[in-house]
Amino acid sequence: SGVLLPCSRVLDAGSAIEVEMIMHSTALGTPEDVRVRCRGRVVRSYRKSPERVEVATVIDNYEMLS
Repeated sequence: SGVLLPCSRVLDAGSAIEVEMIMHSTALGTPEDVRVRCRGRVVRSYRKSPERVEVATVIDNYEMLS
């Protein structure tokens, strides 16, 4: 699985990334929101406009933090 992320600068393909996110309870069907840490790598990165960079990533592993 992968995620397309906004970023402030272009990143090199193959660069390691770590992202923490909150998965909302309504999306998961759980009583509370869940914090998740994802680790992966950049597949490609490109400037969409002068102010916007998008980074395509693949998630290699994740852990539930709460």
